[in-house]
Amino acid sequence: MSDLLTPLNLLTILATVLSLLSIILIGKRLALGLLIAALNQGVWIALDVLLGAYGLIPITLLYAALCAHSLYQWKDHHE
Repeated sequence: MSDLLTPLNLLTILATVLSLLSIILIGKRLALGLLIAALNQGVWIALDVLLGAYGLIPITLLYAALCAHSLYQWKDHHE
């Protein structure tokens, strides 16, 4: 059982749960989904580093920037 609770597995579970939660919230047209999606990219970057998948970091940063930009636009259109 303790093999399942390694830092890598916990980060993977966290990233997956946050990704699913953000998709559900965005589907319900809630800006919180975009915020969670943007913040979740920090978890993905941690996973990229732990796995040595450094080539994924630029696309992860791009996705975070797109989420942040969408959130900024959302605020302009929904105030």
